[in-house]
Amino acid sequence: MYNKNIFKIFILIYCLWFLTPTLSQAIETICTYGKTKYIYIGKPIIKKEPYCLTYPEDQKKASLISLNCKNKTCEALKEPSQIISKQKLYSEIGSPGFHLCRTLKGKPQLLDYWHGNQWHSTSRCQFSDDSFIEIDYLYHLWSKSIF
Repeated sequence: MYNKNIFKIFILIYCLWFLTPTLSQAIETICTYGKTKYIYIGKPIIKKEPYCLTYPEDQKKASLISLNCKNKTCEALKEPSQIISKQKLYSEIGSPGFHLCRTLKGKPQLLDYWHGNQWHSTSRCQFSDDSFIEIDYLYHLWSKSIF
């Protein structure tokens, strides 16, 4: 009886660990108030805004997220709740990541951000709650829901 309970607890802990979202498995998340630059209506915009770099265990590089995503309470990091058609993402001209962003009601944007004394080019998906996530990371988080 005692061994069965220990086994059940072990299975429960294992399942909770396995099903935890990727951000919670991040090795480190560093937040700063730094420069970003992008094009808006044909004009370059440079502004200071808060953002974070998270370092997920299963990715080789840091991923850009908004400050309000640090505690996983943002629209950009909500759990995948639908199946996305791979054919739909790849059937049109343009980036599948941009198509995924639009499918999730976000706005894709090319962006540079300042970190480590240099500019880094990337793209992000912005959501209605002002949260954002790097598009490569968004695609990674949703990859198990794309068929």
